[in-house]
Order: sequence, then structure tokens, then C-alpha cells
Amino acid sequence: MNRAPGNNSQEMLDQYCRVVTAAQPDWFLHENVSRVPEFEIPGYTQQRFTLDLAWFSEYSRLRVFTFGSKNGRLLNPMQGKKGVVIGTAVTGNDERSFSACCQIQGLDRNFDLPDLTLTAKKQVVANGVPRELGDYIAGLICEQYYGTEAKVVALNEDIRRCGCGRQVLGRQKTSSATCRKRLSRRVKSA
Repeated sequence: MNRAPGNNSQEMLDQYCRVVTAAQPDWFLHENVSRVPEFEIPGYTQQRFTLDLAWFSEYSRLRVFTFGSKNGRLLNPMQGKKGVVIGTAVTGNDERSFSACCQIQGLDRNFDLPDLTLTAKKQVVANGVPRELGDYIAGLICEQYYGTEAKVVALNEDIRRCGCGRQVLGRQKTSSATCRKRLSRRVKSA
């Protein structure tokens, strides 16, 4: 939720609340920037929590989630901060290549939006929830709301990953110094 003067951020939040109130789903999930105002929707038990993309990659993107349920069930998301961060989230005016922006967001490096300008493509990709965060939230809802194991479909087999599961970009072989040490120990012991 961009708080710049003259934008329609509060109107969009009000519309979100209106749609949830009208549709009356069993649960809802709202995601936005860290400074989004708190809101309440009558008839729902709600929780607000923050997650950082840095839990899943070496890129930091702090996002606020609001989960609400009619039956009072809540989620138990991870808390705290991960240590190593080498980069920031993708932004609309990002100087990195479009391919690198896509990879950081968890999209296929060949992903394209052919009808948009480069600036517009980056803005669209930057506005999306990074795939790792989306997968994690989907898993939480499956496990903790429905009581079932998450079955996350791998949409992008082209993403290269470190042994720890984090995405690696460019010529990287490992995602962090800790992973490099772990790999070095394995090679020496073999």
C-alpha cells in the first residue's frame, strides 16, 4: 500500500474489505507492504503477521499478511529474522535485468510480458508476491487451517537451487557462505 499523497491506497483497502464482507468466504488472506494500515472485517477472527523473503532466499522483502477466518482458526507463521541478506527485493524501477528480477521473484528466467515496456514489466513483477512466500503461505493454510499436507506444484523446474533449497542466481553454486562451508565439508569427507 503506497502511502504517497494522491494515490488511492485507502480506497483499494476499503474495496478489499467490502468484497470480503459481501462474499463472506470462510477465510481471507491480505498481503501488502509493511506500513499498510490495520483493518478489521466484522465476523472474522483476524491476525496480522510479517514475513520476509529473506527466510527463503538471500533477498529481503518485508511483507505484511492479514489472515481472517470465520471459525476462529489462526495460522502459526515463523517469526524472527534470518541473518544473511545479499540483496533487496525487486522494485518497479529496479536496475537489475528483467531476467534477474524474475528469478528473484521465483519466476522462470524466460518469463516475459511481451506487450509491456521494460519498466512496466518490472513493475508488474515487483508487485507480485515472491513465489517462495506464496508457497509458504499456501502450505500454512493447507496444514494449519485444513489439516492437510501442502501439495505445492512446481511451476518452474528451470530454477536452480542450492542444497538447502534456496534459489541460486547467475553463476552461484550455493546460496550463502554457510552452504558453501557445508558443501566443502561434504566434499572433504567423501
